Amino acid sequence: MKVGMKSQSLQIQQRFNINKSFEIFVGRPNLILFTTNSIKKRNYIDVKNLVSEAYGILKIGAPTPFSKNLSQLEKMALEISYSTGKCTKLEVISQNSFSKVWQFYFFSAAKWLTHLEEFTVLPIAVQQMQFLQSIWHVFGRIYKTGKSAELRKKQANDSKILNISDQYYLEMEKTEFDMSWLSPYPFDQVKLFLFGGEVDCNADELVGAILKLDLSQIEICYMTAPLCFQYAETRFAGTNFSGIGDRLLAVLDNDLHQYYMTRPDRNRNYAWRLAQMLKMNQSIQTKHCTLITYLFHSQTKIVYWKMQKFCEVCGASAHGYHFGAISCRACAAFFKRALLAKQQRKSCKYGEGCTDFSGISSPSCKSCRLEKCLKVGMNDSNLQSNRKPIQAVELYAGPRNLRTSGSPTKQRTYIDVKHLIYQGLKILNMGSPCTLNQELTQLQKLSLCSLKPPENPKQLHFIGKNTTVGMWELDFLSAAKWLTHFDELKKLPPGIQMQFLQTIWHLWALINKLIRTAGQWENGWQDSKRLQLCDDSYIDMDNAKVDVSWATHFSFDFSEVELTFMVSQLCFQYAASRFTETEFSEVCEKFQEILANDLHQHYASNSMSDKNYAGRLSQILKINQEILKDIRSLREKTLIANTFDLFKVDFSHPEMFVDTGYK
Repeated sequence: MKVGMKSQSLQIQQRFNINKSFEIFVGRPNLILFTTNSIKKRNYIDVKNLVSEAYGILKIGAPTPFSKNLSQLEKMALEISYSTGKCTKLEVISQNSFSKVWQFYFFSAAKWLTHLEEFTVLPIAVQQMQFLQSIWHVFGRIYKTGKSAELRKKQANDSKILNISDQYYLEMEKTEFDMSWLSPYPFDQVKLFLFGGEVDCNADELVGAILKLDLSQIEICYMTAPLCFQYAETRFAGTNFSGIGDRLLAVLDNDLHQYYMTRPDRNRNYAWRLAQMLKMNQSIQTKHCTLITYLFHSQTKIVYWKMQKFCEVCGASAHGYHFGAISCRACAAFFKRALLAKQQRKSCKYGEGCTDFSGISSPSCKSCRLEKCLKVGMNDSNLQSNRKPIQAVELYAGPRNLRTSGSPTKQRTYIDVKHLIYQGLKILNMGSPCTLNQELTQLQKLSLCSLKPPENPKQLHFIGKNTTVGMWELDFLSAAKWLTHFDELKKLPPGIQMQFLQTIWHLWALINKLIRTAGQWENGWQDSKRLQLCDDSYIDMDNAKVDVSWATHFSFDFSEVELTFMVSQLCFQYAASRFTETEFSEVCEKFQEILANDLHQHYASNSMSDKNYAGRLSQILKINQEILKDIRSLREKTLIANTFDLFKVDFSHPEMFVDTGYK
């Protein structure tokens, strides 16, 4: 117990029933698993009335008039608020129950959206209705979780109570699920596909987080909005939906800022609460909801096109999402041929605009067909030409595939960093190398200690082993000096301080390289592709053939304190994720809370009180999430590289180089 061992992860009698084999699950032997089933009766659910009534809500506008003094965010929160005290317990949930819950979510989402002025100016039949049809279930999932937290707080009950509408709630362990209308298999066998292995995507964890923060209805409403808007934009990427979500969210950012600034308890930690809300949203996107995770992390931005069955160009059966639109194979192939053609017909050969592109009655006009492709959103961003053929593993790795997995005995480079560890430990033990005003907050001290761009850096034309190791030494020792200004860190044992330094130094160096480069843009680097590496050196990315285009989207309209918070929050969050469920992770969470308090004081000052606090902090955390996503991608590439033994470098302290790309 003294060294931090805990019983939370202990598993006893995890499963009471042995898992069924696949043959028993589907009811046939493995030799005929893939034969076609006999035609079975399927249930048809007609939602025309649901869509028609929701269309009426969007057309009429906000059904409940509120005071004009209220912000749009406050109106949205009031529109969908109801008392959970009137809800009755549902013993059996069946098709009728699901239909009522769907109806409640669909209509509630429609009423919720009518209070957004930016949304009401969109075309109703096309964009408003399509937007509603895409986000209603995401809205219901998050809002249901918030209401479940409210119900549990009122009943002071620790059981798995889940509020599902304004009329019903259920206890997950005692409710009977009748899924005979949905699947011929029992609920226990299909809930994996419905809820991702745990009932309602492990809602207990989210409910607990909401109760811990004691979120208000307005905060829950704001937390729901980014998930819905980002989901819709991702689902319809490359269409006229692009940018709508950002515009809607910008309005709510301003409203949330005003909400926090006008509250009686203004000194409440705004930054920490908003960071935790966005962290919950990130958790929902990445861990809990499988469908949302797939859509948010799809690098090719594939739309879940099964919602639409027909090609947007010719009306034939759709095959998938091609070149930014839902289309059949024929129209996708035509669009590719048209883009690669040396000559293109610019006028209609029939003399007027064509509408039939099926090719059944007459050959379709190429000019009009290409124009229709462009209208529905097709573009050449995903067009691939002159693509290199994929190399065989043998050609890349050298040996034949039967011997690829062997471990060739080749000479390896050994890099000894013992002296670096000694110097870093010496800096941590001696404390801060410079004395700063004690009245400054810890965040301000860290900001003053941050590295500033040099005046006349020199260009590096070659980066070899010595240069790379030299930059590692500079980054490691600079990170050590930076950490000595954090008072809470100095209270920890030296071993934990060194472990912390070994964990975050490369991440600290990465973000500081970007900050140094941004500072040089003001000195005439705007039209060049240069990257600042260390105090007095930079490289030209065109000559070095280094691709860091992901960093050019960085918005540097931040103060020094905000940039320092971004670096600190990124380092501490990364360290906490490296050592989850340990005392080290708890220490990192405490560090983040302290710096969030300091950032709140910074924003509450007179010089920053008029700026959009919520929007700025959201952008900071969004940038950090993109960097962490890139680190996770690098981790997978490093794993592949180590599998094929691509690197021949061994380190005396390998834990220092985890997630650097070398180990």
